[in-house]
Amino acid sequence: MSENKYYILTQPSCRGMESDSDYALVTEENLKKIMSEEEIEKGLKECNTYDEVPDLIEFGAMNAPSISALFVSEKYEHQQEIIDYLENGRIVLAAPGLEIDEFTGETIMPRHTKTILTDGVYSWSGSLPYYVEKYNVRLPLEIEDWILSQYSKE
Repeated sequence: MSENKYYILTQPSCRGMESDSDYALVTEENLKKIMSEEEIEKGLKECNTYDEVPDLIEFGAMNAPSISALFVSEKYEHQQEIIDYLENGRIVLAAPGLEIDEFTGETIMPRHTKTILTDGVYSWSGSLPYYVEKYNVRLPLEIEDWILSQYSKE
């Protein structure tokens, strides 16, 4: 699988995307399906301040919104399967210590330690299932679809 950039798109429902959030995490490939090259370029040029919420932000950019922008208010279909999948990845990196909830400051106990997990295609923090469970974080649809497709192979 080729490496793909991710972008945070504000107001995804205005672009015809189904979303329970004001933000959606989309791949560069999918972004090109809903926005022209000119719109993408313009959106990225306008996202250089912390004060305004831009239409488009490259994922990982310093001015990207908090993960809390990806929270949804209610549980969603297949959420538990996604959590189970994330919790059962292979550990590729581990460090001593416990993870701290970035929003409450509480220790995330006991299953979410400082780890990086993988399924051989994607990698994620060992604390990601915690945030998906506690805050109903939605992953990019491409990744959710990938996870759910792995269940059909079992």
